[in-house]
Amino acid sequence: QSENLSFMASHLDLEEQEQLDQLKAFWKTWGNLITWALTIALAAYAGWNGWNWYQRDQASKAAAMYDELDRAVQAGDAEKAGRVFGDLKERY
Repeated sequence: QSENLSFMASHLDLEEQEQLDQLKAFWKTWGNLITWALTIALAAYAGWNGWNWYQRDQASKAAAMYDELDRAVQAGDAEKAGRVFGDLKERY
């Protein structure tokens, strides 16, 4: 019976070795492509997040300037309103 168990253990080892060899062959064939695809996907995701952050940041700054313009108009300060409007137009 111990002979039977050792045969089963070596058979499992052989199966594991075959699976490992298949995995190595798969990676040798497709590994470079998979690595580049993941790199491109992660870079695109980072770029998308960066662009969204930039858009939110610009919108926030423009809104703050618009609020300042609105306050100047409400106060009747035409000079300040004109200056803020010029800045707003130039930047955004």
